[in-house]
Amino acid sequence: FFFFFSSRRRHTRSSLVSWARRCVQETGINAEYMGLLIIQMDPLVTKMEALVCRLEKAVNSAEEKKVEPQPSKEVKPSNQTAFMAEIAQKGMSATKDLKAVDKGKKPEAAKPAKQPTITRNGPKVFYDNHKDVTIVLKAEELNMTDGYCFDNCINCTFELQGRVKNIFLDKSKNVKFHCQAVVTVFEIVNSSRIHIFCGDKVPTIQVDGCEGVQIHLKENSISTKIITCKSTEVNVEFPNESGDTCSIPSQFETSIENGKLITKPTELELSLIHI
Repeated sequence: FFFFFSSRRRHTRSSLVSWARRCVQETGINAEYMGLLIIQMDPLVTKMEALVCRLEKAVNSAEEKKVEPQPSKEVKPSNQTAFMAEIAQKGMSATKDLKAVDKGKKPEAAKPAKQPTITRNGPKVFYDNHKDVTIVLKAEELNMTDGYCFDNCINCTFELQGRVKNIFLDKSKNVKFHCQAVVTVFEIVNSSRIHIFCGDKVPTIQVDGCEGVQIHLKENSISTKIITCKSTEVNVEFPNESGDTCSIPSQFETSIENGKLITKPTELELSLIHI
């Protein structure tokens, strides 16, 4: 091994150069050879001293940048933690107000509104999904062998100025219907708030599963028969001396008399026949 030393004196006896100088003196190496070693060792010592200085600066810089620890924030218990604590306190009674979740049931997407259509299928004409419109069919547009069906109509007014075979109104609401004449029957099914105006003869009007049907008869249609089933608030207006509107009974009582069933409107219904 070779040791190289500088000829300059150092400020501390613990440095590499001072230690090397002592070693040389103790071993008895001559001055000329020692000088050669010192000359060759000097650049290495300088580099080591520079490295030590950089390390000291890095340590001092790290200590200056040290961040003081901030006080910890209060952590609020989560909903799950609070729920488990409530169960531990109250037992299973804490879950009595919870609703079971049906994992297989998916939320239904909103269905798009159906478009209004007018179609013909043989002797029947269909008016479907009409809303907030007034439709007038003149006599020359109608045929007494055709039937007219109106389905899912809302806030509409229909006027048929000629004679038709039959009329069928289904699942509609707030509809005014003017018909001149019907050959067979006018049916109203599963509808509410319907006004029927009959100008001429209509043999039969049948009301099934409806609420709030107003039937307006003129002198020419006074012979109309009205059949009701599972319907309420069915009223009839027709020419009479008092000019009253009459209510068709929707509540009945049945009794057995002489071995037969006798059904008649209740006393309350009889009191409401004349509105």
